[in-house]
Amino acid sequence: GCYYVAMDFSGHGLSSHRPAGCAYHFLDYVTDVCRVAAALQWRRFTLMGHSMGNFSFSYCSMSPQFCFLYPEMVDKLILLESLGFLLAPEDTEAWLKSKRRVIDRLLSLEAKQQTPKARSPEAALQRLLEANSHLTAEGGAILLQRGATETPAG
Repeated sequence: GCYYVAMDFSGHGLSSHRPAGCAYHFLDYVTDVCRVAAALQWRRFTLMGHSMGNFSFSYCSMSPQFCFLYPEMVDKLILLESLGFLLAPEDTEAWLKSKRRVIDRLLSLEAKQQTPKARSPEAALQRLLEANSHLTAEGGAILLQRGATETPAG
């Protein structure tokens, strides 16, 4: 049999919203579908798009774009009230390569999430200064105050 998963994209319905000031880009929604498919352990599935899943704020349709970028994951594409495909055929290959590379890199980084390294404040400052020769010790200390969190481990 079949079952349906109706997902809310980030910032819609009951899904988490992005922080204030962060833009919502159509590639983020394609990435959301990748995450859901991975969480459900789907290798291939039928994708149905309607409303924003069918067309978005500009020339980008989420469902067709996902299908374009990950054709190996989609066995069928169903579009309800579709605008169709709006990418010029001569632009397809370059678009696919660049957009898929962005999404795959992001997902790869997420998969490699590591626990942050704990360092003493002094060791953290030393590491920051070694990696950024243009920083002064005072500037590095200010950056650490704003960007580092002290934990019991360091």
